[in-house]
Amino acid sequence: MGKSSEELDQTLKGDGRQPDVAHDISPFMAPPRGSPALRSAPSSIAGVSRPLLPPSMPPARARAPVVVLTGTPGTGKTTHAQLLQQASPVPLQHINVGDWVKDKGLYQDYDDEWQSYTVDEDKLLDELEPLAAAGGIILDWHTSDIFPERWPDLVVVLRCDHSKLWDRLEKRGYPLKKIQENNEAEIMEVVLDEVRSSYPPEIVVELQSETTDDLEANVARIVQWIEAWREDHDTSDQ
Repeated sequence: MGKSSEELDQTLKGDGRQPDVAHDISPFMAPPRGSPALRSAPSSIAGVSRPLLPPSMPPARARAPVVVLTGTPGTGKTTHAQLLQQASPVPLQHINVGDWVKDKGLYQDYDDEWQSYTVDEDKLLDELEPLAAAGGIILDWHTSDIFPERWPDLVVVLRCDHSKLWDRLEKRGYPLKKIQENNEAEIMEVVLDEVRSSYPPEIVVELQSETTDDLEANVARIVQWIEAWREDHDTSDQ
């Protein structure tokens, strides 16, 4: 790992290309689910909310866990997923869900006003179901509440100070309206609220993602969790 702070900052800010996902105004947005895009959420928590808990014992299925990495655009999901894939003690396939939606045509239509594809949830879930059942995947997306509760073994919500997030999205070339919407979503803890309402609290962890130290510590902690998961599921000899 050992990236310099400058390299990390550039990685998290992006390379100037338009991002492949955003929140409700992303190029790939889920259909409305009957609730406001921005809603009240629990009080913000500085730093990590709690240590990663020992993995629970789901029904026998996998030789490797399903890890969901989610967060507002610009929080470093893809960077974390790439490094986690490299460091994991078990093979993990990194799935950037936004790329899958576009590459596999898993959308209903294109919204010109929001410059966004409307995700076909049924097609997306059908595509991912066999992979989730087999285990050994990292699902990297700005939202996660469409995934069935039975899928993930661990859900990681990445957080970032909104002023840093603004700077990252600005350097990615986001239009001002998208920067404002995503910045407000982070302040209001929209993604965290979605996760907390969708999955058992024992598999949810909130991690800060602002510095090189955060990135390396987060990946190391998830690797430790995977090692514990592997021991509990006795997969090391399989």
